[in-house]
Amino acid sequence: MNAHRFFARMLWHPRETSRPPLRVLLFTLVFALIPSPASSQIGPGYELTNWGPVAAHTQDRWVLDMGDRILVITDQGEVWAHDLNQNVVGRGYKLSTAAPVGTGARNGWVIELGGRICVINDQGEIWAHDVTGNTVGRSYRLSSSGRVAAGDQDRWILGMSGRILVITRQGNVWAHDVTGNTVSRGDRLLTAGPVAANPQDKWVIAGGDRVLVVTSRGEVWAHDVSGKTVGKGIQLSTAGPVASDPEDKWVFGLHDRIIVINNRGQVWAHDLGGTVSRPTAGRMRALERRFYDDGYALGIQDFIAGLSRDYLRFRDRFDSQGEAFFSRGYNDGYDRSANPEGEMTLVERQYYDEGYKWGQRDLRLGLTSDYTRYKDKYDRRFEPSFRKGYTDGYASRP
Repeated sequence: MNAHRFFARMLWHPRETSRPPLRVLLFTLVFALIPSPASSQIGPGYELTNWGPVAAHTQDRWVLDMGDRILVITDQGEVWAHDLNQNVVGRGYKLSTAAPVGTGARNGWVIELGGRICVINDQGEIWAHDVTGNTVGRSYRLSSSGRVAAGDQDRWILGMSGRILVITRQGNVWAHDVTGNTVSRGDRLLTAGPVAANPQDKWVIAGGDRVLVVTSRGEVWAHDVSGKTVGKGIQLSTAGPVASDPEDKWVFGLHDRIIVINNRGQVWAHDLGGTVSRPTAGRMRALERRFYDDGYALGIQDFIAGLSRDYLRFRDRFDSQGEAFFSRGYNDGYDRSANPEGEMTLVERQYYDEGYKWGQRDLRLGLTSDYTRYKDKYDRRFEPSFRKGYTDGYASRP
């Protein structure tokens, strides 16, 4: 038993005494110094536009977020992707796989970590699949000095900032650092109290450097994770219940949003921070937002394709009641792509951000700097923006 784990065990199992022992006072001091998170607001749920049901088939077994895509893995080991562009979820398309992903009775968990699909079986072994563009590579085993999430008491598994977090039924949190293809032995983190150990805790997801716990009543509690400590749970302010409908089937964090997918394949989002993606859209009902978001995505598409600004070429996509919202969305998407925002247009910024993300990924994985391995990620007219973003991302340090 290492010193850190021994220290944690001693904190949680003090001997009986007539006065608080020094270790209890030290424990109190440690967590008194952990900063409380700033007050947070979670916005109301709004339905995203999608071209068909997402993860609504009976064979859909796992749903992951990866970059700007939603990945769905079936019982047969197929991997399907839905691109997420603003508030529009694209039609599902099948990725090319070298072998089935996540099949077999021994596969207990599937998570995304560093641009890889990681499969954790009930023996605590981790097998990874690299995802490059629309191709999923053959599985390979990560080297680990101990088993990961192999105990009956392990309830939740999360990927967070290059680490795998394992949360037990008692609310203890263990961390495994992942460096390249090596996984460290589990290290118990110091917690200010049990994490996600209540019977009503229904969903546990990663939100940046926080563990977010969503209850069956739609409440959201946050625990800040800093180094080897996990802060006290703080209830976030919400504009309404989150993922409390009995039909809600999949819940995960994606960038600055909580994504909820119900059993009919509808996709809903809650903005973290209480902001809306595009304030000019105003407050809209779900149907109005669907028309707006559809137009917005097609406006961007037309600008990238070099077409003139004319929403009427898509007159089959709206009716008389939705035309005003569709045209507004289309014009916003087209105009914000064409007009500079600072030094970049909106489209250039999107390609820069995409390149930056993949540059950071390659840096984390120890790969050589080569943006051209992602040539399927950018339009050749915006290659300079993607290349600059990739170079900046690769040169960054966490």
